[in-house]
Amino acid sequence: MPKQTLPLDAALRAILWRRLLLPFVIAAFIIVSLSAYYGGRLVEVQQLKYSQSIGYTVTHLLEYAGYELDAINAVISGSDLNLIKKSMIASQESREVFDTIYFLDNDKRIKMLAPFDARYVGLDMSRRSYFSELDCAAGVNFSLPFDSLRTGNPTTYLTRCTDEIETEYLVGELSLSILQDTISEAHRSSQGTVFIVDQTGALLAHPNAQLVRERINVGDMTIVKRGLEQDTTLTYWRDGGLWVGSASKIKDTGWIVIVEVPILAVYAPYIGAILGMSLAFMLIFSLAVRAFLFQLQRKLVVPLTYLSMSVDALANGNFNPTETVSDETIPFIEISSLLTNFRNMRRAIFSRETELKESERQYRRLLENSPDAILLHSDAAIIYANAAAVKLYAANDAADFNRKTMMDITHPDSHPLLKSRLEKLKEMEQILPLVEQKHIRFDQSVFHAEVIASSIFLSGTHVAQTIIRDITRRKSEEEVLKYRATHDPLTDLPNRFLFQDRLEHAIIRARRNATSAAVLYLDLDGFKIVNDAFGHDIGDRVLQRVSEILRNTLREEDTVARIGGDEFVILLDDLKYPKDAEIVAKNIMQALSEPCRIEDKEITLSLSVGISISPNDGSDTQSLLQSADAAMYKAKEEGKHRVKFYAPYMRAQSLERVLMQSQLSRALDENQLFLQYQPQVNYRTGEIIGVEALLRWRHPELGLISPEKFIPIAEDTGLILPIGEWVLKTACNQIKRWQEEKRGDMRVAVNLSNLQFKQPDIAQSIKSIIQSSGVQPDLLEIELMENIVFRDADSSFNNLYDLKSIGVVLAMDDFGAGFSTLGYLAHIPFDRIKIDQRLVANIGNAKDAAVVSGIIMICNNLNLEVLAEGVETRNQLTFCVEKGCNFFQGWYYSRAVDPLQIMQYLKYGVPWKNELH
Repeated sequence: MPKQTLPLDAALRAILWRRLLLPFVIAAFIIVSLSAYYGGRLVEVQQLKYSQSIGYTVTHLLEYAGYELDAINAVISGSDLNLIKKSMIASQESREVFDTIYFLDNDKRIKMLAPFDARYVGLDMSRRSYFSELDCAAGVNFSLPFDSLRTGNPTTYLTRCTDEIETEYLVGELSLSILQDTISEAHRSSQGTVFIVDQTGALLAHPNAQLVRERINVGDMTIVKRGLEQDTTLTYWRDGGLWVGSASKIKDTGWIVIVEVPILAVYAPYIGAILGMSLAFMLIFSLAVRAFLFQLQRKLVVPLTYLSMSVDALANGNFNPTETVSDETIPFIEISSLLTNFRNMRRAIFSRETELKESERQYRRLLENSPDAILLHSDAAIIYANAAAVKLYAANDAADFNRKTMMDITHPDSHPLLKSRLEKLKEMEQILPLVEQKHIRFDQSVFHAEVIASSIFLSGTHVAQTIIRDITRRKSEEEVLKYRATHDPLTDLPNRFLFQDRLEHAIIRARRNATSAAVLYLDLDGFKIVNDAFGHDIGDRVLQRVSEILRNTLREEDTVARIGGDEFVILLDDLKYPKDAEIVAKNIMQALSEPCRIEDKEITLSLSVGISISPNDGSDTQSLLQSADAAMYKAKEEGKHRVKFYAPYMRAQSLERVLMQSQLSRALDENQLFLQYQPQVNYRTGEIIGVEALLRWRHPELGLISPEKFIPIAEDTGLILPIGEWVLKTACNQIKRWQEEKRGDMRVAVNLSNLQFKQPDIAQSIKSIIQSSGVQPDLLEIELMENIVFRDADSSFNNLYDLKSIGVVLAMDDFGAGFSTLGYLAHIPFDRIKIDQRLVANIGNAKDAAVVSGIIMICNNLNLEVLAEGVETRNQLTFCVEKGCNFFQGWYYSRAVDPLQIMQYLKYGVPWKNELH
């Protein structure tokens, strides 16, 4: 047989001995060590229990002595010394617990002792420090050991105060020889040394009684020091050897029982048994390995050796059959059949290798020419980078990647995802789906990437391929689009959609944490006036200033959003007390109360706030917003510039308002609006000098609707502009109709809203209406409320002069209700002043009467026609007449009536003429 080229038998033997023997030896050593350790620990625990049991024995002995002392005290009564003497002697002789029993007086002098010895009667015991520190409340007191007065032997005192007379004492002298007997008995049954020390470290009992007599102190021993602190077991070095010591305290005395055992005595029983067990295991292991090697040699090594020799022969071109082995030694048919398949396998491998090399060359050309960055890596270490990758990652060349891993070029935020994908790539033929990650360039800049990875074979090696595409620009555009979709472009605040999303999460958190979320609905009061007066550019800058103030006033965790026009909403998250929401609202109102200057214009803002609280006012976003909106409208109805919490009745009013708003927009087209006219009367003549046109709405289902309900809605929604234009045209046409019916020239007063008055072309619009109707301009009286005129005096005065220039009559309505200055009356082009009806109604009040009187006087001095509105009683009429007012309007004369009724007044006369004085 040719020389063996693969010594499998020797190799397997070496593997078995090297790989199995060492782990076995280590395991055996660990088992021995653990067994010895835990065995020793068990002995230590037992030793501690043993020392504690000795302590219990001594404790019981001392307790028994204490009980005996209590028994003696129980039979002693009064101060009869003979009786005390007999009782003490009887107890001492019957039980023999104490060597001597003493009875001391309150000066701690011996009054009686048993056995009786006259030499000691009257002896002063107070000199001993023990007797000066007695604690009667503690019961029996134990003294430090000392030499007995009578016997000279080591002893200790047990002392207690008598029951009858608290300042007398009963003392029992207990010989420590009883401890010596206990220790001697324990020492004989123990492998170590047992002894007792007091709290100073002095020996009280020891197997060597001589040491006790010499009063040896062992307080410097480690076990004694530790034992004084607590019961313990300790291993320590002493007298050239290792000892295991246990210490336990004796109750009520401060004494300690010490048990010392040499460490070899602790572990000796285990070491011998474990060594024997280890030798037995090694013998069994050696026999098992030998048996296994024998079978391995016979069944596998010989056939594989033959097979290896055949392969070598084929590799060297030797196709002659080699020596064969016995068929009985070949356990598997596959081993024999392998020989016949070698030639075909070699040819197939060669062909496959050629194809693989060609495929790899093509693959590398594709890698280099790919526009996408491609990295090849093995176990996360980068082994190849194409030109696009070098450019994408800002590397100098491909060699820079050789020192990098995929973790190095991936942002930490994407590490968890990368780790899971790298684990999957270890499996063959894996194609992982497209994901988005953040990557890091060599210059440390971060970019967003789209990544797809797969596992491939390259040059006979399993590697991973990752394709990276930079999507930073796309992500940036997506973020911009997302931001624009969720934020208001003017104020940069969250919009309604983002606010609702945050509110939904806040509701969930509040439900989970048992707290509340508050929604504050804010609406600027009179913002339309700002827009109309100064233009939308100034209005936009006002909204930006408001949003800035809101952001600075709120906490970072709160959300403020603009949901349209001049409406803002605020989310107060994790609210504990609803009252806090009102505090925030008032802080905002205070912050907005300061006038803001934009360009050269100073604008004062106010707002109305409605508040809803979850979950009471709504459990979802829609209901909370609706509730806050309803509360805000209620605040506006009650005078604006105030805060209102939502109440259930507000929802109905809000729904009614929304319904009315939608129907009001149709009322004009469907001719549901009409005008009534209230006469204005000259007191002196009783004649009608004019009428005021008052707007009315007759709903086909709801009937007559009060102007107080629908006019504020029309002003808020802007519907007041087309309605106001209709009122002007209708009033002018009615003037013309009265003229055509030969009823004279009737002047009609029309109230102009703030929104209409602030229109830049209002004068031209009214002029066009007058011209188209064909009436004289002075038959149209334009009424303006006092607060409208003086809100922005400069702009208002310009519009007033424009109106005056077209020839209409100007009247100031509700004069005296606002904060205007009477001094303005001399400088504004008004023809008539109408005193506010609330002042007229309250002339019974001295202050209001004085205001009315002052207005009439000033207007008469300025040659301004003055008219009192809302006159309902004779007293009101008489007061105003006496002060110099001759023109009136109110229910005292007539309510607002239809045009036909005015026609009847003009044709047949007025019913109040008979009342003239």
